[in-house]
Amino acid sequence: FNTLNLISSVMYEDVAKADRILCQLATLLRQALDAERQGWHSLDEELTLVQPFLEIMQARFGERLQVQLDIAPDSRRCRLPALLLITPLENAIKHDVAQGLQNSCVSLRARREASPDGDRLNLRVHNSGTAPQRLSREGSIGLPNLRARLQAAYGDAAALHFGAAAEGGSE
Repeated sequence: FNTLNLISSVMYEDVAKADRILCQLATLLRQALDAERQGWHSLDEELTLVQPFLEIMQARFGERLQVQLDIAPDSRRCRLPALLLITPLENAIKHDVAQGLQNSCVSLRARREASPDGDRLNLRVHNSGTAPQRLSREGSIGLPNLRARLQAAYGDAAALHFGAAAEGGSE
């Protein structure tokens, strides 16, 4: 709905921008439907899916939002449940950029790490703003849903942490 409102707000001032955002929204919706049908895909496919979302958010917030992706090449082949990254990325933007007036950086880091049980994929979403004080560590809807999806897919091998980051901001 925010994206539709964004399109509505710019369509008379910048038709080309409104058209770009509309195309990005259509791409995002199409890819989300395809991903939902697949159920699982590679991290590389998940990154392709979140790209239109990040572009829409950058159109919405302009220079206030910087996005950094730090993806280890060997992590791109890892399989994961589809639509896993939208929730943490949306939370990082919603509770940082949308709440503040300062510029913010949202970063996504992916690393494949060896463990006694086999390789694991470590994903970290971080925002540079102030850690949200009013949110519980459980979140409201998105984080509990994500936690339940991870539990169903991986059991006790999965973990989801949310809170203040040591270097500031939240993760």
